[in-house]
Amino acid sequence: MEHGIEKQDSYQIPGDLWSRVRNWILIAGVVAWVLTLIGAFTDPKQFYFSYMTAFWYCTVITLGGVFWMFVQFVTGAATSTSSRRIVENIAAGLPYAAILFIPIVFGVHTLYTWADPKLASTDPTFLYRGTYFHPTVFVIRSFLLLGILSVFSVKVYQHAIRMDKAGSIPGGLRESKLAEKWAAPGLVFIFLISTTLAWEWIMSLDAKAFSTIFGAYCLANGALGCMAFITLVALYLRRNGVLENTIHVEHYHDMGKWMFTVTIFWAYTAFAQYMLIWYAKIPEETQYFFHRYQGSWYDVGLILIYAHFLFPFIFLMGRQLKRKFAALAFAGIYLLVICYIDVYWMVMPMLHKSGVVIHWLDFTTLVAVASVYGFLFWNRMKRHALVPVGDIRLIQALAFKNQ
Repeated sequence: MEHGIEKQDSYQIPGDLWSRVRNWILIAGVVAWVLTLIGAFTDPKQFYFSYMTAFWYCTVITLGGVFWMFVQFVTGAATSTSSRRIVENIAAGLPYAAILFIPIVFGVHTLYTWADPKLASTDPTFLYRGTYFHPTVFVIRSFLLLGILSVFSVKVYQHAIRMDKAGSIPGGLRESKLAEKWAAPGLVFIFLISTTLAWEWIMSLDAKAFSTIFGAYCLANGALGCMAFITLVALYLRRNGVLENTIHVEHYHDMGKWMFTVTIFWAYTAFAQYMLIWYAKIPEETQYFFHRYQGSWYDVGLILIYAHFLFPFIFLMGRQLKRKFAALAFAGIYLLVICYIDVYWMVMPMLHKSGVVIHWLDFTTLVAVASVYGFLFWNRMKRHALVPVGDIRLIQALAFKNQ
């Protein structure tokens, strides 16, 4: 039979491969955190903005993982079952975002103009919002929102893992149904909470900016970055002889289609946000793009049109290219870089108002935050089977073939 049903893969990651990658993550993480701490004391304002960029980039990709996990259980998707454990391991890192948020707590007064008591008591915009953006309320609300979404994420993950240990088809189906029951309301909460976090953490860097579609724009960026990361992890495992027959070319073709699809959705949200603000010409709503029209930030915005949409749209359009591993690896790396540039464009114009200023803390904070998420992810890859072996839909996934 085709696609690996005749040849059984090992569903455990080799110890030497796991140790090698773990060591890379730990070394890079320790060096990055030491340099980042030095930067925090020598240039605190730059540190907070660089850290916010890195934190939001990694966290929104994790939110993208939560989204994909919920979608797979709610829809009962069979074709993606063989790669679902990668998604689950990404999503399971969400609770640790609360720990990584702690530096932002200390930087509230540096990052957000609304945290200035003088402005908060005199500016009409801040007075209208009352205590909603009071620093203490903001911090409590952030932890609360992360906690609520983490409950749904962890519960779905726990039931997904228990499917492996159910020991019978009825037991596996029972755990799958329980996961679905948590994933369905979780899918509602992922949109509500990710939108709220995008507004409060990123858009409120400019307290006078308004956009109702900004949350969807950010989640689209995270979902795209997450699918790129899933593809790269699967390809890396394949290159090392892991899951070669379980995640086969048909699944990679699907990943390419999802990267293509979410690229289009990201472009839709980006265009809708710009078009509605441009058309309405309401001064308060133009504030967001006003800052991004200054100096070289305008050029970054133009680059995003071509690099974040047009090029990946054309590159991923063809069927044959989505079935070539090297092309998908390039697309995955490329999209992760572009998604970071998009986040950079969201955050940094509020610090460097006249144009792009690249700082070494931009790199160290990114590696530092990514190393934490990466270590947690890679540790879970060893703790459990690499595929959901207790899910009966795995048989359908192995036999899947694109039309």
